[in-house]
Amino acid sequence: CCDGLNNLSQEASKVLTALVSKLTLPNAEQPRALRLLNKVKAGLDWYELVPALEILSDLVLSALGSEQEEFDAFLTNLNERLQTLQEWMTLGQTLEADFKSASTDFDEKMRDHLHELKMVLANGAESSGNLQGSVSKQLDDVFTTLDSFKVKQTSREQAFERHIKELSERLESMEVDLQHAQQQLNKSQLKAMTDSLTKLPNRGAYDIYIQKEYERFRRYGGQLSMLVCDVDKFKSINDNYGHQAGDKVLQLISRQIKKGTRESDLLTRYGGEEFVVILPETDSENALLVAEKIREQVAGSPFHFKSKPVQITVSCGIASFKKGYRIAQVFDAADAALYQAKEAGRNQCKVGELLGPPADEAEAIEIE
Repeated sequence: CCDGLNNLSQEASKVLTALVSKLTLPNAEQPRALRLLNKVKAGLDWYELVPALEILSDLVLSALGSEQEEFDAFLTNLNERLQTLQEWMTLGQTLEADFKSASTDFDEKMRDHLHELKMVLANGAESSGNLQGSVSKQLDDVFTTLDSFKVKQTSREQAFERHIKELSERLESMEVDLQHAQQQLNKSQLKAMTDSLTKLPNRGAYDIYIQKEYERFRRYGGQLSMLVCDVDKFKSINDNYGHQAGDKVLQLISRQIKKGTRESDLLTRYGGEEFVVILPETDSENALLVAEKIREQVAGSPFHFKSKPVQITVSCGIASFKKGYRIAQVFDAADAALYQAKEAGRNQCKVGELLGPPADEAEAIEIE
C-alpha cells in the first residue's frame, strides 16, 4: 500500500514539474508557478496532490489567455500525462484492495490458530493450572491487540479511501477543465486562421498548410501544385460601385472558387483580391483543369448591383513543385503566370515555369 502511494506521489511530481515548465504564462502568474515548482521539488506527500493539481489547472487556464502558438502540443502532452497519472491512481486503489484482503486473511488465520492453542491449553492437565491461566491471559491480550489493530487499520483505510476518492474527483474535474480549454483554444485558433469577410482560411492558415504539404512532398515525392487567382479589375469595381459592393464580390467569388475545388484542396484568401489554392497530389496538367473550372465558375456567377448585372472574372497562375525548389520559388512562378494571364487579356489561366536553379543546388554552389 505504501509503495503504491509513493509511486503515485513520485509520478505525480514528475507530471507537475513537466507541465508547469512547459507553460508560457502571463507575468502575473509566474510567482505562483514558481511556488508550485519549489513545493514539488521539495517533495509532495500524496495527500498534497489535490491542491497542487488544482493550482496547475488554474495555471493551464491562465496560459490559454495568452494564446501561445505551441499550446496545442502542450495540451496533447498534458492529456497523456494525465492518463499516466490516472493509471497510477488505479494501481494505488488496486494495491489498497490487495492490502485489505491480506489484512483480513491474516486476521482470520491468526484468530483460528490462537483459538486452537487456547483450546489445547484449556483441556490440559489441572496440575498445569497456573501456567494455563498465564498463557490464557497472554492470549487474551493478543486478541485485544488484534482488535485494536483492526479498529485503527479500518480507520486508516477509510481515510485513505476518502482521499483517493477526492483526488479522483479532482482529476476528473481537471480533465473537464482541460477539455473546455482545448475547445476554447480550437475556437480561438480557428478564428485566428479565418478571414473575417469570406470565412475562408487566411494567409496564416496558408503558411501552415503549405509548409506541411511541402514537407510531405520532400519526404515522399508525388505531385503538388498551387493556383494563384486574382479578381480582374477589382479596383474599378470598388471605384464604380463602392467598397461594400467590392466586399460582396469577394464573398461571391470565394463561394464560386470553393465550388470549383476538391475536398482535398485548400482554398485561402491570400490577401486583398488574391486567392491561393493548394492542390495535393496534382500535376500541372490537372491543376490547369481545376483552374479553368474555377475561372468558368466565377465568370458564370450571377452578380448584380442595383438590379444590373456586373461581369466578374478572375485570372489564375499555376505552378507545380519540383524536387529541390522551395515554396517561395513555386509561388513566384505561379504569380508570374498570373501576371501573364492579366497581360494576355484577363479571364485566363496560365501555367508558370520554375525559374533558376533549385534552391538546394544554389545553396550548394554558394557554399562551394
